[in-house]
Amino acid sequence: MKAKVKVNDGDTVEIELTPEQITEYERKSKGFRSIKTVEDAFEFLGINYQEWLDKRNNLEPHEIAYGQLTIIAKALNGGEWMTYDDTDKYKYYPWFHAKGSGSGFAFDDYGCGGAYSGVGSRLCSKSREIAEYAGKQFLNIYNQYIN
Repeated sequence: MKAKVKVNDGDTVEIELTPEQITEYERKSKGFRSIKTVEDAFEFLGINYQEWLDKRNNLEPHEIAYGQLTIIAKALNGGEWMTYDDTDKYKYYPWFHAKGSGSGFAFDDYGCGGAYSGVGSRLCSKSREIAEYAGKQFLNIYNQYIN
């Protein structure tokens, strides 16, 4: 694949891209909505999903779901991990309203004057739009993780 690049004097130079550069270009040019399945997320990051699953065959379903969600979140964020180190960037995560309490009890809490995160940064999104998409598109995996 060839790409045209503008140089300082305004001329255009054509260069040949390496396979790695082509892969990176294709990965970055796709929008987050192109990731529709857990397999898409793994493919986006260049991870073999079946090998990943095979290494985790002794884990509980909720543990596998958490691992899947971290990969999905990273892929939806364009390959970036969100961290709490950068306090200038907002972080978003899906918010679910459960119908009833599956365990027979429920808990609600409210506090002022402090900061709290019920979600690790690995499950955060860099925009509200991505978080909403993740919560709807991957609802079954979130359900396995939470329940």
